[in-house]
Amino acid sequence: MSILFCHVAWMNEYRDEATPKLGEIFEFQEGFHEKLNFFPIEGMCLGCVQVPNGGDINIGNLGAAPDAAYVDGVTVIWTATEPRVAGSRQSRRLVVGWHRNAKVFRKRQFTSDGSRTRVNREGHQENIEFYIQASAFDCTLVAQRDRDIEVPRMIKGAPGISSLFYPDAENENTAKWLPEVIEAMEDYERVSEPTVKTRAAAGWPVSPDTARNAEVEAIAISLVVKTMPGKLTDRQTDNCGWDLEFLHQGVTTCIEVKGLSGIKPDVQLTPNEFATMTLAMRGGFENGGYRLAVVTNALNRPKLHLFAHASGDEWRCEISGQSITVQPIIAARLS
Repeated sequence: MSILFCHVAWMNEYRDEATPKLGEIFEFQEGFHEKLNFFPIEGMCLGCVQVPNGGDINIGNLGAAPDAAYVDGVTVIWTATEPRVAGSRQSRRLVVGWHRNAKVFRKRQFTSDGSRTRVNREGHQENIEFYIQASAFDCTLVAQRDRDIEVPRMIKGAPGISSLFYPDAENENTAKWLPEVIEAMEDYERVSEPTVKTRAAAGWPVSPDTARNAEVEAIAISLVVKTMPGKLTDRQTDNCGWDLEFLHQGVTTCIEVKGLSGIKPDVQLTPNEFATMTLAMRGGFENGGYRLAVVTNALNRPKLHLFAHASGDEWRCEISGQSITVQPIIAARLS
């Protein structure tokens, strides 16, 4: 397994923060684009790190051929220095998240579709740069309150002042701390994985189709949990008309989650779910914001669509801008 450590500025979410914390080494340098490292665009997260002198990443250290433009299958571990606590002499370098199965490019890349932009010092809009690309489903952002995986620094076999570190697992000094970091990451993934309360998960006898649907649902829930910021409340068994709640900066967002194995965001709602959506369309939803999350292509490369009410029967994806329209249907049951 190839591993790359990338050191970035300390932020809470890495999903469109305005500025890094004061005192960070990358404070408003030209090319500071790390604020979107965990913001999914079309189901992908694009990561940026400040490469020394604006140069290239040495992907040869990750197993790439000399003429390769990128290397696949890399675990990219993002670290940042925690804000200094009053009275402390030195702050720790902590793991803030990771991208598994990532594609690491030798040269910096730029988006060309306008989906990732920022305003530079001159007040001009510019495309955000990136070096690393991974499926959002393979990206884990550690909640700020849970950041306690420490990476040693400034010692032999550990990261130094550079923003990039290529660990050598065979190095006896690196071998003293790297396995502990990897194990801590795996423990965090296990603890943070949401529990999906379905009949298949509860051990009921199910058909292959039912088991497949449960897997799709689990993937959809997991991707939404990994993507949305804030404190999570699981409402899947409450029959309230939505599945998940996130409390972030004093605002509650209620999300109904749908998972699909296909690539088109066409979903059906239960009467209870549709009643809740109708309240949101009419301005009568009083539990906070309401969103419909649809995860397509769940069993291959999951893609998240997060729909908010636009006007009338139209709902627009806040990630891609794609629109869908509510089409009520009439059903009946005879017995």
